[in-house]
Amino acid sequence: MVGNVTEWVADWYAVEYYLQSPDVNPAGPSDGEHRVHPGGSWREEGHFARTAKRSKFNPTDTFLTIGIRCARSTSP
Repeated sequence: MVGNVTEWVADWYAVEYYLQSPDVNPAGPSDGEHRVHPGGSWREEGHFARTAKRSKFNPTDTFLTIGIRCARSTSP
């Protein structure tokens, strides 16, 4: 998502994971050192504020530009 903050997600970061990942709903590596932060934030330059952007951060890092997105499953 692009907007106010980049998003904390459960995926671990691996540089070459998507070269060999499933085409549909890849879950990401099972472990790692850094977590993925997709999207852009209010502090990004325009060409970096895009949904395809994936950054990596240490899970203990905190920044004004990192947040969460609340979501609910629509399936029973």
